Amino acid sequence: MIRMKSLLLESAGNTVMKYLTGKELTAKQAAGLAGNLQQESQFDPGADNGSHYGIAQWDKTDRWPKVKKQIKKDGLDPETLSGQLYGAYWEAKDRGDWDDLKLTKTIEGAMQSWLTNFERSGEKAGTAGYNKRLSYALDLYNEYIGKKQKTKTPADKNTSTKTYVVKSGDTLSGIAMYRDW
Repeated sequence: MIRMKSLLLESAGNTVMKYLTGKELTAKQAAGLAGNLQQESQFDPGADNGSHYGIAQWDKTDRWPKVKKQIKKDGLDPETLSGQLYGAYWEAKDRGDWDDLKLTKTIEGAMQSWLTNFERSGEKAGTAGYNKRLSYALDLYNEYIGKKQKTKTPADKNTSTKTYVVKSGDTLSGIAMYRDW
């Protein structure tokens, strides 16, 4: 079950990275932003801590209603990862956070820019939350650019690996019950 959750998170991370680089961010800038989203919600569009909601943990009384309205206005579903990625992009462009992010040159600079301007959590370098965001960002960057290469042992070469492709509407429990992969 842990491996399944890891695969789903990896797939979501790849989706986020592709979306963000498609919005003219460098891979380093995209990773910095994505590391923040992973820390906030593990890329879960339904993440809800009571006062904050979604992949960016928008304030439910102020920011989320505005972003949700814009997502719907532009014909997307605000309850999906793609809809909320669009919402984060729209809000960041509207507030000027996107322009600041695009000026960054490093993964940590991008992570810090998004944390300071968009998230506004107040976390500082050296704190657990800050370090986790940066760790996620570095992992996402390495995965995205393909620097992480698994070396196969002789035993691995004889093992067949099957892959399950996640489809819209799949649930974690439903995928876990799929036995032929």
